[in-house]
Amino acid sequence: MNLAEKVIALISETVKSPLKTSYILKRGNERIVLHPGGDYSGIDLSELDLSGLDLRNINLQDVNLKRANLSRANLTGAHLEKADLSGANLSGTVLSGASLKGATIDLLSLRKAIDAAEFSIDDIDTFKTGG
Repeated sequence: MNLAEKVIALISETVKSPLKTSYILKRGNERIVLHPGGDYSGIDLSELDLSGLDLRNINLQDVNLKRANLSRANLTGAHLEKADLSGANLSGTVLSGASLKGATIDLLSLRKAIDAAEFSIDDIDTFKTGG
């Protein structure tokens, strides 16, 4: 597939989305299209910049989010069960109603999320510490 075909395929995938908001993330030659409510379970989003994105009700179960920048992202109602959030920047991240059951999260990231006042410790069923 040449570059023009790749661009057309990527745009087509985005346009077909029933949602108005889609985000195209780039890592090397890889392109990832995310949108609120989408199912991305099991993928690798480590070290990506997701800051400020509106990803309400997204399924990120068992996703690698190590060292991802999620600052100011809206993850209201997100499914983050078993996600690895080690070293993730959660400063100002909205996690209201998000499920973090079984997620790996370091205490500094958790502290930043709690300090943002958009999240409370009651939103976590269980969590593992990781680094």
